[in-house]
Amino acid sequence: MTISMKYKRWIPDTLLHRRVSLSSVQDDIEGLRFIFCLHETPEKYFRLMVKEPHSYRITSESLTLNYPPIKIENTDMKILFFQLEDSDYLKWIQNISSYAYKDSRFVIFKHFVFCTDNRTIDLISNDDPIFDWLSSPPKR
Repeated sequence: MTISMKYKRWIPDTLLHRRVSLSSVQDDIEGLRFIFCLHETPEKYFRLMVKEPHSYRITSESLTLNYPPIKIENTDMKILFFQLEDSDYLKWIQNISSYAYKDSRFVIFKHFVFCTDNRTIDLISNDDPIFDWLSSPPKR
């Protein structure tokens, strides 16, 4: 992977510029769910869910992967959730998939990356993940 990949910030909630940790991954008949907690308020949990993911990978090498973390202009904050375009992982998924997945007229894949304190998550899906708080949201 190279840092020169195109990316765009993906923010399901304005509070998600804060540091987060991955607490749980649940992959079952209802879909794929990632449970996160905010680093400075660990009792505050939120979930990202995808009903039909095509692929995902989780690595504990959060600090060594060749993804940005991308700084937000004029702040000390970093973008933790973003969408990559033309990524190597996305190209690999398309190359090993069936004929229908290789043709973007049939399926449009999206590559999301979630950088946390303890893991980096790559998600390939047709749809944006669904966000919801599992506890009351922290104060802004």
